[in-house]
Amino acid sequence: VVDVPPTATYPIVADPNWTYSLRVFVGRTTLSKIWNELHRCYNCNFPVNGAPKAFPSLNQTLPLSLYGIGNFKCKLGSKWYIPERSQAGFQYIAMPGHIDGAGSVINFEFYLRPGDNNYYLHVSALVKKDFALGNATYKASAYPTWMKFASNVRYNINAG
Repeated sequence: VVDVPPTATYPIVADPNWTYSLRVFVGRTTLSKIWNELHRCYNCNFPVNGAPKAFPSLNQTLPLSLYGIGNFKCKLGSKWYIPERSQAGFQYIAMPGHIDGAGSVINFEFYLRPGDNNYYLHVSALVKKDFALGNATYKASAYPTWMKFASNVRYNINAG
């Protein structure tokens, strides 16, 4: 139930959360090569200012910034490496002041796609706050960043 004041402007947004998702080709490789590369030099792969050289530890706060458009400060909420399922990844949780809104989450998962024997990066985000320039603009600026992440990993592990 939403109490709407008589002066409200429509449409009324009751749940401002929005999502985006992207899958990017990494290449023919192994999960251990991807995971080892991320731990060898995290900021050599993750293309966001403020990323540490070492893979973040759980609950580590990261002072990330991107394109000079705002605060992307977050913490590592979880990470997983599941070789028997050919999956590995991690999740960031937005901190107070984050441009996406505190509590927003973004997942990065590397997985083997059945049938073609290639690894992919799947990025999925739950954003708690609308972007001032429009959510479509936000998505359009996020996609090249995550494509660059996959490209960096592919290059650094020499995946074909």
